[in-house]
Amino acid sequence: MPTDTVETRTTRKLKKTIATQGETISHLKDRVSDLRDEVSSLKRELESFQKRVQSDMKSVFEIMKNKTQ
Repeated sequence: MPTDTVETRTTRKLKKTIATQGETISHLKDRVSDLRDEVSSLKRELESFQKRVQSDMKSVFEIMKNKTQ
């Protein structure tokens, strides 16, 4: 009978470990999702920034070109 008690304790401990790991995995999935959203947002911001810089540089070169003529 002592074996049953040890097995029962072990089973309970394993179930608790599995539950804890499930919670951790769920938390990590949420965090990965948040990071994915953040990376997507940063990519859009970077593309917008690049377009604005490109536009500004074109304007600067046009002004410089007109001044040298």
